[in-house]
Amino acid sequence: MIENRGIGTEGGRYTENKDGGINIENAKIVNLHSAKTEQPEQDRLELNRELSIKQVIKLLEAFEDDLEKRYQVDIKIIGIDKGSIKLTLDGSQEDIERLDTLFKAGELKEVLGIPVEDVRIVTESDNRQLVFTVAGDIDSEVLAQLKAEIAEKRLVEKIRMAWVVGQNLSGTDLSGVNLSGVILSGAILSRANLSRANLRGTDLRWAYLSKADLSKADLSGSNLSETDLSEANLSETNLTEANLSKADLIGANLKRADLISADLSEAILIWADLSGAKLIGANVKKARFRDNAGISESMKADLMERGAIFDDSLGDSSRILEPSRR
Repeated sequence: MIENRGIGTEGGRYTENKDGGINIENAKIVNLHSAKTEQPEQDRLELNRELSIKQVIKLLEAFEDDLEKRYQVDIKIIGIDKGSIKLTLDGSQEDIERLDTLFKAGELKEVLGIPVEDVRIVTESDNRQLVFTVAGDIDSEVLAQLKAEIAEKRLVEKIRMAWVVGQNLSGTDLSGVNLSGVILSGAILSRANLSRANLRGTDLRWAYLSKADLSKADLSGSNLSETDLSEANLSETNLTEANLSKADLIGANLKRADLISADLSEAILIWADLSGAKLIGANVKKARFRDNAGISESMKADLMERGAIFDDSLGDSSRILEPSRR
């Protein structure tokens, strides 16, 4: 009886790095059968719950690397499904046709020691892709998580490419997406839904986020300098240590926002709702306030002492300065 023990070395086990990764020696994954197997059988790729999603992602990346190095192609896995294990690959038409030709010629028989059962070209929205079938099976729960991971990865790449070509992303639903550390300076994201998104350390300088929903998003350490956040929903948003210098926050909803140690110097916060907002340690030098909900007289005095300007305290309260633009 075959004892299925998951992905491993030829002894039936896999070894892990300290960071939870998988060691793959000599571009070879694994005999998936224990020493109890009396007759040799072909290797299979078993993706089950014994592995974390992080480990499975590393294996798929190793799969891409093996194909790229051995056959001089540039491809990415953009989909996965059952039926043995079906991997949808995207790349240039030349590379897709090259792999298809190699399989038909009998020159592409395995990847990482796993037999290739079938290779065929399919057309998806006028884009030709390669469905690559390898021997194995995938747990339904793992499959659902992998599909979500791959979909998010593709979405992030699409956003990056949209930023490169200056595409308008207004109104896009990006709720919950992980864009941590991504460069999106100057991106057009007006009215976009970024609620609960991970935007830690993201570069959003000069971006247009007017009326965007950023509620409960994590923008800690992000660069929002000179960004248009007018009438944006930033309620319960984590903005600790974020750079909001010269940002346009006119009419923004900052209820219960965490602005601890944020840089708000020269930002425009006229009509912004700051009810329950945390401003401990925030740099408010030359930041402009006026008619703000949630600002008590004692809080106003403290902010003014720290360099903030309240236009309703000036003789000419009609002048509203626009933040500088690139």
